[in-house]
Amino acid sequence: MDEEQPAEFDFNGKSNEEVLSGFFYEIRASVASVVGYLELLKLLDLPEENRTREFVESALKRAQFVYSRVGEVFQYLDEQRTDQ
Repeated sequence: MDEEQPAEFDFNGKSNEEVLSGFFYEIRASVASVVGYLELLKLLDLPEENRTREFVESALKRAQFVYSRVGEVFQYLDEQRTDQ
């Protein structure tokens, strides 16, 4: 599967908040993709005799946690920017 590589982030002339906001945006978008793929895998009728389902569920749970935390930081940075 060919996926487009994201462009490198331009740090020149950016404030710390802009850099962090861009960074967390990229992480959040990437984790959202992982969550989507894992949710699709979870819907498959995977055999119970192997541990694939357990691994998918564990990875999905961790990816959702990271997505949530990154979203919280992203929201905080956005609120800080609008308060200034």
